[in-house]
Amino acid sequence: MSRSTPRNTLSILSRIDAMSKGFQKDFTPANSFLVDGTSLTQPVIVSRLSGYEKTIEAADGAKAAWQAAVAAKREATAAADALLRELTAVVRSTLGKGNPQLPDFGIALPKARQKPDAETTAVAVGKRRDTRGVRGTKGKQQALAITTAGKPGVALVGPDGKIVPGLLRGPIPPGQGEPVEVSGALPAPASGSGNTPAK
Repeated sequence: MSRSTPRNTLSILSRIDAMSKGFQKDFTPANSFLVDGTSLTQPVIVSRLSGYEKTIEAADGAKAAWQAAVAAKREATAAADALLRELTAVVRSTLGKGNPQLPDFGIALPKARQKPDAETTAVAVGKRRDTRGVRGTKGKQQALAITTAGKPGVALVGPDGKIVPGLLRGPIPPGQGEPVEVSGALPAPASGSGNTPAK
């Protein structure tokens, strides 16, 4: 006998009911039948079908009850969570956020913010300064003064052809923010540049 699992429980229950009624109506308890290699009488067949029916119905009832219980659990969990949030706010508002009685309600006390001691602060400041020095980082105003092309300087030249130091600012080299100090005489112009003073 081939066996298959029915998809619909209601369908198998309907078939069980119809088969049982048919055996009771059209056969007598004296009749026996060879079922899957085993001889079964009409009462045995009806009893077995009735047992299967009760088991399936009980399982369906248990499944429905379980589904209802799961749904009720979800609703209760959500409702309890909402109520606990509200009660937590009420307790904190009534007793105060730092009240030592809060743990009695399962509410954790706020963690105290730990301030670093003077030694730790001093070490941190020193490290920042060292890092800034090594990296060559500068403030906003210092950074604005630094360009990739640099800035030309203007020098005052005395009658002897030498630069008068300290009167005007020197040029700012590329990548730096401070002018360099210039001193000495102007460099001789390159030959053929057309800038050689007439003799």
